[in-house]
Amino acid sequence: MDHEMSIQKRDKIADVMRGAERMGCTSHPTFRAAFPQIEAIHVEVEYTRIGHVSAWPSGTVVYSSLDNLSRFLDCRNPVCYGGGVDLNDVIMWMVFDHKTEYHDDSRCRGYEGSPKGRTNYGPCNRRFKVSVTLTYKPEDSGDSGITTRGPASINH
Repeated sequence: MDHEMSIQKRDKIADVMRGAERMGCTSHPTFRAAFPQIEAIHVEVEYTRIGHVSAWPSGTVVYSSLDNLSRFLDCRNPVCYGGGVDLNDVIMWMVFDHKTEYHDDSRCRGYEGSPKGRTNYGPCNRRFKVSVTLTYKPEDSGDSGITTRGPASINH
């Protein structure tokens, strides 16, 4: 029997945050709407195992469009609960500080747990290396006459 098929799906960060979205905690439907000052984006997220050898896959996800970018990139560890990367937080603060490059290497914020997340077996053994490159529209692009410098949020 395939080991992955015997594991029940755990809720990931996107699943957990969808509950917050239903309660009205977000305001924009897309990154393009949330960040109109961004002209181009390139996001690369590499996920790897920490420590012991594991059967769970590693890999890299690349986004190069504001149209197909999801707010949350879920952890690929099938026994992780609530894990992943919130790309909105990263991009929001880059725009707020008008940064063009961002690099981070951090541990998954989820935990390995029972299928319903009630039992915590310990921190998730995944690591995320996130690289984001932004290109901003010229200041005088005339989109709306308003320059957004504060935090924004999307509801993907």
